[in-house]
Amino acid sequence: MFEVNRKTAKAICIPNINVWGLDLKDFLINGFHLSRPGIVDSDSSEAYDTVDPDPIRVSRFTLFTVCTFFLHEQFFFRRLAMCGRFTLRTDPETLTETFPGFTMPDEVVPRYNIAPSQTIAVVPNNGENSVEFFQWGLIPSWAKDPKIGNRMINARAETLADKPSFRTPYKRRRCLILTDGFYEWKAEPGSKTKTPFYIRLKSEKPFAFAGLWETWSPNIDDDPLLSCTIITTSPNSLMQTIHRRMPVILEPDAYDLWLDPSDQSPKQLDGLLTAYPTEEMEAYPVSRLVNRPSNDSPDCIAPANG
Repeated sequence: MFEVNRKTAKAICIPNINVWGLDLKDFLINGFHLSRPGIVDSDSSEAYDTVDPDPIRVSRFTLFTVCTFFLHEQFFFRRLAMCGRFTLRTDPETLTETFPGFTMPDEVVPRYNIAPSQTIAVVPNNGENSVEFFQWGLIPSWAKDPKIGNRMINARAETLADKPSFRTPYKRRRCLILTDGFYEWKAEPGSKTKTPFYIRLKSEKPFAFAGLWETWSPNIDDDPLLSCTIITTSPNSLMQTIHRRMPVILEPDAYDLWLDPSDQSPKQLDGLLTAYPTEEMEAYPVSRLVNRPSNDSPDCIAPANG
């Protein structure tokens, strides 16, 4: 056995080793349910200073496996996440023309690099037909920690009816997520780098992802936090060349059913969650400016040089 004492734990548990809202010390202590003498504050790199000096006992193999997992999974999530960035740069007037019947807010700031955990424009099926702003990353109502939303930015269409986090929202709380394009990173053969692509409709008109939403509150008296997720499906032939998943883009004639406030069964909804027609979409490479969420300008969608 290998003793993980406070000094060792702090050394291997730097804040950057963080995946899906769970850092390495949480994974070592809570993920494997190892017995431990104290409570760890997962937001502090100094957390082990408050723990009883008795060490945690784990095997060398377990420690090696966990450390390797976290170092690699930092990049694993980006590879699987789809969609992980998108845009909404269309002006409110055009949005109103494209989505008649929905009330648009006056203050819609153009966004060129929307990232998880940020607020995004959605139309929830609450019967009001109004655009509201929810946090991107669904937090289940039963969650103890809102950080779980960090790994709930996407939901696979094939398993919505089975996953505890999504089956109730799929039945009762659906939404449109407004957008006019999204990004995906394409792996280049023989290279460790990836090329970002911007994907949009050939018409350049805005459209809507299929989404789910949920309410969460730490206490019954607190205002609820509204959050959402983007549904993904198998790719069409265009997206197959870039990624093995794509977001579900709903046709306008599907909006009424999707936004029906009454409960719906998977049998009624599953047929909507298919790949959008290839012939209506286009994709082109852009610069790596989009890699940083802080970069939020028209330069993000500009075609890459060369």
